[in-house]
Order: sequence, then C-alpha cells, then structure tokens
Amino acid sequence: MQAAEGVELKVRLSGSDGPDQTIGFFRGSNSASIRKSIATALEIPSGVGLVARDVNGNVVALSDRLPSGLVLSIEAVDQIPASSTAGNDDGGGGFGSSLNTLAEALVASVRGSTAARTSRARTARSAAFRGQVRRWR
Repeated sequence: MQAAEGVELKVRLSGSDGPDQTIGFFRGSNSASIRKSIATALEIPSGVGLVARDVNGNVVALSDRLPSGLVLSIEAVDQIPASSTAGNDDGGGGFGSSLNTLAEALVASVRGSTAARTSRARTARSAAFRGQVRRWR
C-alpha cells in the first residue's frame, strides 16, 4: 500500500505583515477542506470568501494538485463580484469560484432532469402495471 502524498502550502493574509502560516493536506482532499484549512490558519471567519493569488498576483484555484511549497496570498472577500470572470483584465479574479458555481448549477440541473426522467419512468411503469392488473382481473 502506497502512502498518500502530502502537500504543504505557505499562506498569508493579503496586506498583512503577519508571518506566513503553513497548511498541509493530502492528495485527494477536496477544495472545500483546503479552503477551510486556510481560513482556520489565517483566522478568517466562516462564510467569508477567499481569493488565492500566487507571488505574481495570478488567481489560483484551490485544489489538491497544487505543488508543495507554493506561497499564496489570500484575500478575504464578502462575496466574489459577478463581473469577476475569465474575460476581465484583472487576472480573472474569482474565476475558480465562478467555475465552482457553474459546476454546482450543472450538477443541480442534471439531478433535476434525472429526477424528472425517473418520475416519468415510474409513472409510465405504474400505468403499465395498472393496465396489466386490469387485464389479469
């Protein structure tokens, strides 16, 4: 059995003179748990949005595939502006969050359409079964 590979990131609150904090996680961790670890290390209250930037100021999506040793500057934001998409000129601030929102909407849509198809199929099967029962009587 192979040991899970660990990742360590250095994070600092943007605009703060405080020391870097080190967080660690293992490959396979989800982005929500990584985000929560960062918020805990930097004492950011729950419910506050985070935007991670690398040393060049580029927005970085939080995932388990980040390289160990990466230094991130974390901005605490009340909410990601709706205009923060891949097409803007400020480096795509909030792009990762926009992708997460899009993915959640797509999953909800698929679940909804799957539920509707399942419901229609049950109704059709029930009608077919009722018809079969009538024929047996």
